[in-house]
Amino acid sequence: MKKIFCIAVLLGLFLAAAPVLAQDHSGENGHGGGSIDVLFRWFNFALLFGGLGYLLRRPLIAFFKSRNEDIQGGLRKAEEAQAESENNLAYIEDRLARLDEEISEIQAKGSALASSERERIVVTGKLEVNRAMQQARAEIERLTKTFEREIRAHVADLIIEGASKRLEANIDKDRHGPLATRFIGDIKL
Repeated sequence: MKKIFCIAVLLGLFLAAAPVLAQDHSGENGHGGGSIDVLFRWFNFALLFGGLGYLLRRPLIAFFKSRNEDIQGGLRKAEEAQAESENNLAYIEDRLARLDEEISEIQAKGSALASSERERIVVTGKLEVNRAMQQARAEIERLTKTFEREIRAHVADLIIEGASKRLEANIDKDRHGPLATRFIGDIKL
């Protein structure tokens, strides 16, 4: 409806201006007539730009509408980014505020862990020392018994050797010789 009305107005203005255009408007100085010529130029200007406006109205509306939507979308994204950055800033500020507490907690946990580890190492060390001491005692006892046996065996050999030398010196070889030899042979076995 609006289109038909606009077209009718433009056509009416054009038809109204046609008789004026057909007249000869030469003035005294040879130039065109004054006010009618200016009026015709203004009408021509209005008609030209009115027609261009009518023809370009839809593309311009679509362009400005899409541009408006792009700007609105950009504003929404900017608002979302700002809200997100504000949330991140609040989180970081909260973490910074609790940083001393977290450091204290970490230090307390580290001290407790170090203390328990120190105790575990001491207990493990004591157990290792006790075990090594028991092994050393057992080894000493074993070596002592071995040396004791060897010393007894050596002493017994020395006693037997000494006794056999005394017996040989006291016994007459002719009479007691075979008896002493047999006795000494029995002892050495």
